[in-house]
Parts: sequence; C-alpha cells; structure tokens
Amino acid sequence: MTKTLALEWGPYNGIRINCVAPGMILSSGMKNYPEKTLDGFLANSWLVRALSSRTHAWVILLFVNLIAFQCGDDMAIESSGPHGNGI
Repeated sequence: MTKTLALEWGPYNGIRINCVAPGMILSSGMKNYPEKTLDGFLANSWLVRALSSRTHAWVILLFVNLIAFQCGDDMAIESSGPHGNGI
C-alpha cells in the first residue's frame, strides 16, 4: 500500500508517502502482559533490549525531517531481527 500511494501521490507537489513499522515499544501498557512476554522478546532481540516510546519518537522525527527524497519506503524500527524472531 505504501508504494502504491507513493506512486499515485508522489507526482503531486512532492507529496511523500512512507511507512513506519515499530516493533515492541516499552510503555505503561506493558504491565498488562506477563513478564515472560518481555523476557521472550529480549531473548530473541539482536540488541537485547526493547526500545522506549521516546526512542521511537526520535527516529520518526529524524526520518521525517532528514529524508527529503525518500518515498514509498517501509521503515522498521525494532531491536529484534526480521519478523521479530531474532534470526
């Protein structure tokens, strides 16, 4: 969908369409899940840590402001491997 919208809307006044796909975000909502859920995520994480909502916000801010010529891209922001499986 991102690439289709970018192709359709990109020619009009330089409209850029990109997608940000966050991984697990540490937030107050994490209290609702068993501790083993976070432990399982961290066990499969390349960085052995989860990202905070503040970190995600900074990455999105940089993505929006610094990539003036990027269009039709899907940007994954996560500390785990592809598909969250750490492989």
